[in-house]
Amino acid sequence: MKNTGKLSQKQKKELKKKLRGVMSPELIEKYLAYANSPEAYAVLFVKKYLRKAKDCWVDILGFDEDMFFSSSELEFRSVTCELFPRRIKPKYPSKKPDETDYEYLQTCRAITWKAAHQDIYEQRAQGYKGAVYELAGKMHREKVTWIEYRKRIFHPEDPLDDLHPTYACGEKGTDPFPQSAYQFEYQIRYIKRLNPDPQIR
Repeated sequence: MKNTGKLSQKQKKELKKKLRGVMSPELIEKYLAYANSPEAYAVLFVKKYLRKAKDCWVDILGFDEDMFFSSSELEFRSVTCELFPRRIKPKYPSKKPDETDYEYLQTCRAITWKAAHQDIYEQRAQGYKGAVYELAGKMHREKVTWIEYRKRIFHPEDPLDDLHPTYACGEKGTDPFPQSAYQFEYQIRYIKRLNPDPQIR
């Protein structure tokens, strides 16, 4: 999974300007804090692995903040979330000619967050209880040959001679590298529902 990256100070400043007519200053600050938080990555994690989350707002109830493998790679030990129907439909502005794709994407994400924030708040106020799920994952360790390991890291089409463990040391016959290595792969352990069907009380 490609690292989604964090907003730089310059990007934050530019985004603030674009959102002034869309959100209050207080809400902009809340969004910027959210955008660079593990919670934002947890939402993407749920969207990636939980089919039921499609076309729903995702409210993160908890996750192992100090124990995720990699938040930017969407590799959490566990995440608990609640799903809400999308009753509010965000309205997105047209992309400006001088606006980059990244800038436009960040603007749309902020507008989406605002709609989700408001929609979830209103539904909770009405007594709505969404479906609660827990997703848990683990790192699977697989032992592979060093040649296979390097082929997975580099391009699969690279010549085997260039991937041989002795190639980097410069002296034929010496082998400072192990003949095998461990490849780690993230896997979902389980996804389970934690509450009965949601009901409006």
